[in-house]
Amino acid sequence: MSFASDLKKVTNLDEAQHLFESEVARISKLTVYRDSEDKYEKRVLKIQDDIYRHLDSLNIKGILYVYDYMLYQNLIKSQVIDVMHDEGFTKSDRLFFRRLWFFIGIYSICFIGFAIYMTHVVKPISNNVSRETANKKLDSDKQVKQSGDKKDDDEIVYNKYRSQNTTKKILKEDETWANR
Repeated sequence: MSFASDLKKVTNLDEAQHLFESEVARISKLTVYRDSEDKYEKRVLKIQDDIYRHLDSLNIKGILYVYDYMLYQNLIKSQVIDVMHDEGFTKSDRLFFRRLWFFIGIYSICFIGFAIYMTHVVKPISNNVSRETANKKLDSDKQVKQSGDKKDDDEIVYNKYRSQNTTKKILKEDETWANR
């Protein structure tokens, strides 16, 4: 809303002070008034005079306070503070981001610790094999050769009873069922 329409709604001194503060805060963000102290001071006085005229028409007497942060000299300081403290985030947003960075930090520490553990503590299996291991391997190779019939049962063939491909073992079972 515009300053003029907001001014028409003012009915007491507290509302007038609030309108004055909000309007000064609005113009203090405009670069036209930030760049020129003279223009800023004249605009603040004009706003103050407009509010006084409206209050006089309502027969309300009082004083509008000009606080330190409203002075031109303090605008530069507030600009630096605004850059340092971004008010775009709510308190819950800040809390969320703090927790997020905390858990990212914890995760990073765990990941780096795991990587160090894997490279320095866990040893790869060496190529040097003991005699016992070699003997066990030879024994298992002999057992595989002896159970050669079992490999033949795992071969995939066409099963005419099921009209699809199955293993020889399942085909044999189907043949015994068919020959009963």
